[in-house]
Amino acid sequence: MRNRLSNNGEGESALADAVSLLELSHRPENLECPQSVCTTHDISGCYSNLDGPGWAEDRKAVCEETLTRVTPAWPCYTCLNREYVDALLDQGRHEDALERLNALETALKEHGEEDDSRLLKDRAGVFREQGRYQEARDLLDKSETFDDFISQSEGNWTHTDTLRAGILARLDRV
Repeated sequence: MRNRLSNNGEGESALADAVSLLELSHRPENLECPQSVCTTHDISGCYSNLDGPGWAEDRKAVCEETLTRVTPAWPCYTCLNREYVDALLDQGRHEDALERLNALETALKEHGEEDDSRLLKDRAGVFREQGRYQEARDLLDKSETFDDFISQSEGNWTHTDTLRAGILARLDRV
């Protein structure tokens, strides 16, 4: 489901499957399964692909409900918060998105988690949306000092490359 939603950008064609998996995972006998949390990430992503701004409140609600079941020690905690941030951005609530990212970073550090370059990139994306291009570029440069989960050595364009190219273009560094 992650591939269909994140890489292929499916929305309507994945909705029935995303809802079905969410319902299955939230049955009483399945609630203790760690993967049940991932289905919330999936439904939020599917709603985002369908109509991000239109489904933003629903996305935030489903993430908040599931966040009550996990701690910052879970990788899903970061993913669900990032989904919540995406919903805020779809609503044009940039400052709220930055506050959420800051709170997430604080919570992760309090639980002994290391810096996550994805949060720097998320923050850079918010800065780009606000027209703060130099700050966005500086964050992307800083994110390269972390071990990245995306391999840059394969010659494939990544989300980060696209984000960086757009920021550089805005800085007249074509």
